Amino acid sequence: MKRRTLISLTTIIFLIMPITCILAENLLRATCGKQIAGPSKVYLGKPYCSDSCLGDALPKCIVCGKPALRAIRQTGDAEKIYCSLECFQTTLSKCEICGEPLTKWTIVNNHKYCSNCAKLPTCLNCRLPGAEKRLADGRHICSKCFETAIMDQEEAEKLFRQVRDDIYTYLNLRTGHPIHFYLKDAGTFRSLVGKHSSTEQGYYEASARYQMRRGVKSLVSGTYTIYVLSALSPPNFRNTVAHELAHDFGHELYPAVQKKEDVEGFAEYISAIMNTHWGNENLNQDKLQNREKDYANAYKKFLRIGWKNGLRDVLGYMKEQNRTDGAK
Repeated sequence: MKRRTLISLTTIIFLIMPITCILAENLLRATCGKQIAGPSKVYLGKPYCSDSCLGDALPKCIVCGKPALRAIRQTGDAEKIYCSLECFQTTLSKCEICGEPLTKWTIVNNHKYCSNCAKLPTCLNCRLPGAEKRLADGRHICSKCFETAIMDQEEAEKLFRQVRDDIYTYLNLRTGHPIHFYLKDAGTFRSLVGKHSSTEQGYYEASARYQMRRGVKSLVSGTYTIYVLSALSPPNFRNTVAHELAHDFGHELYPAVQKKEDVEGFAEYISAIMNTHWGNENLNQDKLQNREKDYANAYKKFLRIGWKNGLRDVLGYMKEQNRTDGAK
């Protein structure tokens, strides 16, 4: 999830030191003790015999150490003095793309950019501006993310199976039926998803036959398919697959649960557990800040359900919802 904040640097103050030139005789210089014959420079009421001696008395630039005749201070930090705008700019943060010093900037996911670079195309994975590559389906991706992006169907199927095995090993959750898996570009994926959430990166589809047993709706047979967007990074791919596999668990184990809040909250919760297991807990923060509020709120609900006993309480909740919803 991309987060933007616009920040401006506080005002900088330019100070011209109050130096005057006077004609003086038999004046003692404040520091060296020499007698001054002829014109002298006076700074803060004290005369100096030369530019060198005056330079010793002036405040020094914290960057280059030279006397700051035309001093620059930043509001709110008066102790730091700079001799020139050039020295002051060396202390500023730099735009992470063009390298220009920043007096005002946009923060995107804790990265700083100038106003122009912040408007560059955003990478589909890291969500940062400056994506150099444009895919055939119109999406943009940065060079770093492109190096590991999942583009190949065979590679994707292998990682899909690995995610399914990881969930079974770590959470003891698995359905026995085969699942068809397909990697799709953005155009094909949108045609499958239709008017669903614009932030979705995966889609679960099931064609199933049920029967009622003792008042409970039970699954008899079906065909199951998961579609995932191509070009995702391995962490995003795993997160997406885990989410869609959670839909598969819910469809088989809790078929009567149909409320979107419960269906999506359960899927977000399961994928979040696995993200933590894989060392990708940062993706769980994106879930909390999902601009699709239905998803964010559903995830927060399941965090509350699992607050005390974790997955055990979540599975207990889903089981109870399946029983009560199936009896309606």
